Amino acid sequence: MKVKEITQFIQKELKSSIRDDVSNFKILNERDLESAVYYQLRKFLKRGGRRNKNLKISTNFTVTGFSVKKKFKGERKFSQPDVMILEWVDDSTPPRMHIAMELKALSPGESNKHKTSHYEKLFQRSEFKKDFKKLIKLSKRNIVKHGYFIFLYHDINVKNKEASEATVKRLILKHSDGQFTPLVINRFEIPMRKHPLYKHPDKAERFRHQSRQMYRHYVEGDPKKLWVECPKCGRMKHLHNEKQKDECSPKKKSSGKKNPIHVKRAKKAVRKMHTVAWLVENFRKKKAKEILHANPQKAKKVRKAMRKKRRK
Repeated sequence: MKVKEITQFIQKELKSSIRDDVSNFKILNERDLESAVYYQLRKFLKRGGRRNKNLKISTNFTVTGFSVKKKFKGERKFSQPDVMILEWVDDSTPPRMHIAMELKALSPGESNKHKTSHYEKLFQRSEFKKDFKKLIKLSKRNIVKHGYFIFLYHDINVKNKEASEATVKRLILKHSDGQFTPLVINRFEIPMRKHPLYKHPDKAERFRHQSRQMYRHYVEGDPKKLWVECPKCGRMKHLHNEKQKDECSPKKKSSGKKNPIHVKRAKKAVRKMHTVAWLVENFRKKKAKEILHANPQKAKKVRKAMRKKRRK
């Protein structure tokens, strides 16, 4: 099997397979993504008589001799790409390293509406920079022929290209130095579909909620209130849209009557603000300036009081 066939599979079919797995809640974290990539690659290498016993897919494969982290003198230098595809040659030749892959998956339980600036800051974080440097060094030193960075996220804010796949891919390419290919997968942006999920916030929120329910188990109760049902409509409270919130827990309308104690206090505060003593103490405040501007006679008295205060 040629390496070109594997790279074509990674860029087309693998991306599509990951989308399907995410849609079916099979990928909820980075380790799930790694397992899915490994499984799909193994399946592809066995397909249609392509089986090659010399090809190996390895996860967390150790490459000794270089590191993207700072090492103290005497410390062993090494790096571990998330996925490596290598080929056995013979007993007297080291294996050929063909493809290195780094993977990053954002939790579907996080907020699903971000602007471009959020991803710009995200790719400045150390964990992302470390992966970028690793792929760049592997390529520049000719250790591998191809490098891929797979980034999985969930964002409905793609209408104005704020968080679209094309925008996020462009941001990653700025860090690639032309040495690796980014594969960007947004769960809510599915090409060739008439009604993608980013156009239906309610469906996107339902997916997010179910992902949070499957992401982790709480032994002691339900601290995040993920399983609380609305007593009125029977739906999950987290899945209420604005209309359902108003129907199930309408806001109490004001009777129109004001609390006489509050009214009395408010009147007293207004009277105090119109006194010369208060205006002298707070003449720089916006409210004091408004009062003085509206009452020229009061302003004269305040200026006179301030002059007396300075003389003392």
